Amino acid sequence: MKLNFLSIFCAIFCIYSIILVSGFLPSVNALHNENLYVSAENADFENIFGGAQVVEVIVNDSDISSTISGKVGIPIVEVDGNNLVMAQASNGAWYGYFSNDDAVSSADAMNAGLEFGISCSSDEAISATSIDDATAFNDTTAVWISSADCDLTNQTDDVNTVIRNSPSLNYNNTTNAGQIGIISSNEISDHEEAWPWISTYNFSIGPVKICYLTDKSQCTVLEYNNTSDFVSMSIDRTSYPKGAQVEIEIYDVMLNIDPTSKDNWTFDFTSNTTSYNEYQQDTVLENTDLSASDLKTLGFDDGGFFDIITNSVLMVQSNGDAKNIDDNKIVFHETRKNSGLFDNMDSTGKTNLKVLTNAERGTTGVITYNDKSQSILVRTFTGSVILGTPSVSEQIESQITQMPDWVKNIFIWNSEKKISDEELVNGIEFLVKLKVIKIIS
Repeated sequence: MKLNFLSIFCAIFCIYSIILVSGFLPSVNALHNENLYVSAENADFENIFGGAQVVEVIVNDSDISSTISGKVGIPIVEVDGNNLVMAQASNGAWYGYFSNDDAVSSADAMNAGLEFGISCSSDEAISATSIDDATAFNDTTAVWISSADCDLTNQTDDVNTVIRNSPSLNYNNTTNAGQIGIISSNEISDHEEAWPWISTYNFSIGPVKICYLTDKSQCTVLEYNNTSDFVSMSIDRTSYPKGAQVEIEIYDVMLNIDPTSKDNWTFDFTSNTTSYNEYQQDTVLENTDLSASDLKTLGFDDGGFFDIITNSVLMVQSNGDAKNIDDNKIVFHETRKNSGLFDNMDSTGKTNLKVLTNAERGTTGVITYNDKSQSILVRTFTGSVILGTPSVSEQIESQITQMPDWVKNIFIWNSEKKISDEELVNGIEFLVKLKVIKIIS
């Protein structure tokens, strides 16, 4: 009996410890390059990216990280042998962004919240950014700058919604912004408003090699392709009581457009349309909906659509991430930036989908994503739990006079989805054997 107790306790403790530690893991797998970070490098997706996803490239090299000594050397970064213009941030690291021009052009033209700025030629980009290398953008198909036009005459705040948390450029009295000649005085000019810019190239299906060229060059190979084979959807339990919240997770890297911020997507399951970053907590943006053909153009296969068959079982409810939501829409927010993992739960644990309180036992609702469906089964749970006076076997070294903290915690951890239902049941069975609790049907 004591061994059983220890086994259960150790299992719970180990699981809890793993969860605590995993919260500190980065959003991508540990990098194999010492100084080069590429946001789309993710072994779970075999380094595949697609559509209009923006890829962030960071060079963090102490040899060129000084922010106060004037120019320290611009890193040479190439995308399939084409130059990628980098700029130094205030933290000393160098940043650049790139994407596929055909997909970006199509996405931006849809007016669906996917705003990449304005497309400029290489010469126009040099003028807009005032970088001191006239050939810096020659390898690009286009440069999308964060402005309403290439000559910077019109400045607005919403011309780039796909890089919402770019770093501030390095700026001080001894150097130009970004250490690449953007401005030449200690006053911020309009030229800095072009940041962040996105260098675009035309990719075919296949490998895309990103290299930081040094004495010992560091490279990462991505794959530009459709990511549907790696898409998955899961729900938090196999059956639900009446009135229960339904927690859903979608793992789809194609939904991760912005590598610097959490993306969110709204799915209208009545009209079978999708919109990007429509619900911004207290603000609802009037973004144009994306149709099936739009999503195909953006590189989606069966992903990009979420369908619900309510069957008098399911209903939409507002939460902190989607206030005053329409009853035919469901909103998914990325759990952390650049993760590709999305759920429908706000920071308080409230979801925007629930089981009706009058749903009949045995009935099912159906949810579908990426052409894969899961049923939401309604069950009635009739048992009750009564805490009683402990009666413990003499084999236990000391009597339990009150409910131990670990007993309380297993219920808490289960409600927080930190341990599985099976592990909770095992713990309850042990408590029943000890007569700490009684199950009365």
